[in-house]
Amino acid sequence: MTFANMNDKKDLHPTSSSSLPIYGSHGEGNWGGTIEIHRTLFKNFMGLQKCGQRNVIFERNPKGSDKIPPHFFYNCKVEDVDDQGLAWFEKPDPAWANIKDCGNFPCTAPNNMIFQWSGTSYSGVTPSNTATAFALVPDDETVGGTYQGCTHLPQSQAFSCQTRKVGTLMFENLDEDAWDRAVQPVFLLNYNRGFNNTINAMMDHIWDTFYTG
Repeated sequence: MTFANMNDKKDLHPTSSSSLPIYGSHGEGNWGGTIEIHRTLFKNFMGLQKCGQRNVIFERNPKGSDKIPPHFFYNCKVEDVDDQGLAWFEKPDPAWANIKDCGNFPCTAPNNMIFQWSGTSYSGVTPSNTATAFALVPDDETVGGTYQGCTHLPQSQAFSCQTRKVGTLMFENLDEDAWDRAVQPVFLLNYNRGFNNTINAMMDHIWDTFYTG
């Protein structure tokens, strides 16, 4: 499950049902934070288990509606992992599209995940792409689909891209009413490359019953 940097905290041992599931959040995603994973072995992820259940290295946090920090993997080993076993980049939850959460369309953090790898080694069953340095990004045709050197992994809903030039742009509403008024959608466009990233604001996590906090 993808890591998260959040502006709220929970006790390691929940004391109330409102704290469950433990991977959920009552606060917005934090601006800061990057995730670094060093010298880790990922072994025996072949896409599907014998009973047909998904068996992948990575899935996003199902509650990950806000900023998902970029993940960096340094000098990791991949052993007996096929294309389907690399990841499952789940799309934004359609149920987020409501007035209490994300507004007219789901929050878009899952569309903007970045997994950067460098110094990767392989053994046994390997993915079709065994580059030592690559990026895994969601398979949005007008975002990751515009990057150079990408291979589509439809069973993972991802692109594997031979590029290091993928980053996260963050910007903030500095108006005095920033917490009272949402600004979305925001369109990030590059007409020459066909890049069109439609961004929603972060989820409203305030428990105010029926209106946007």
